[in-house]
Amino acid sequence: DDVMFGMTKGIQEHPEWYAGLSPRSTFEDFQKMLHGNRELNCPKPCSCHTARNGEQCVENVKWVLREGIPQHPSWYQGLTVRSRFEEVQKRLREDENT
Repeated sequence: DDVMFGMTKGIQEHPEWYAGLSPRSTFEDFQKMLHGNRELNCPKPCSCHTARNGEQCVENVKWVLREGIPQHPSWYQGLTVRSRFEEVQKRLREDENT
């Protein structure tokens, strides 16, 4: 996924490709910027957002990172306790069992 590459490796290896972004920029910030590059065919960000403090989703993601993955790794294949917050949130949003 172009967004995750940009957030993890691209911004480190080629910061000039990501003008105005930093390693702390949100998933939506990267997606919005990459959407402008027609060669990537990256969709426009949806109206959803990275969860903010005070929202239940933040607590759910924290639980997955602290307890869910260590205690039930088979439930969260592809994720680790080092996964980015946005990766876990996306997984929870897509998971039919949550």
